[in-house]
Amino acid sequence: MISHSDFILNAFIIFLPLIFYRPFYKRKHPFFVYVLFLIPLIITMTFPVIILDSVLDFRAIPLVIGSLYGGIYTTMLLFGSMLAYRQLLGGIELFHYFLSLLPTIGVLLFLFKMYEKAGAKKRMLLVCGVCFFMRVSVVNLYALFEGKETFFMSSFVPSLPIILVQCIMAVMLVFMIEMIRTQNRMQEELSKRRK
Repeated sequence: MISHSDFILNAFIIFLPLIFYRPFYKRKHPFFVYVLFLIPLIITMTFPVIILDSVLDFRAIPLVIGSLYGGIYTTMLLFGSMLAYRQLLGGIELFHYFLSLLPTIGVLLFLFKMYEKAGAKKRMLLVCGVCFFMRVSVVNLYALFEGKETFFMSSFVPSLPIILVQCIMAVMLVFMIEMIRTQNRMQEELSKRRK
């Protein structure tokens, strides 16, 4: 059974960084990007969506997008904060969870330079792929470490539609961020020409 109110709340919170991204566009400091994406990360973890026996949240979206736009320091801060908050929430073996996250951290570190040079369309594809990879790898690796061999068919496969929705939301967020960046660059160019 899906909790529609939690799903809608998660969807709304994911787009929260857009409100603050435009005014602070020129501030590309890693700590600013960290704070910008930490808030939706924490809120989505606090109010997850429950489907069948699986608890889903959209933490992958602010985690992946914040990491790719913020760089290595932002990535370490976001992943560290997520682990600390996950420990506070309880009900999880933290070392197994950390091990489950390592492939995603490796993929993000590998993609930083490519993402920086990529155009908007390629960025959307990369974010979609990393979000999907993170959800698939983390959940299934954690279940494997915990000895839940039947988890894949019983809980993960039925949750695939929600994961695909998560990927679409990530693409939409990157699209909007890229639109803001393009508009800001155009405004900067216009102001330079006027001067």
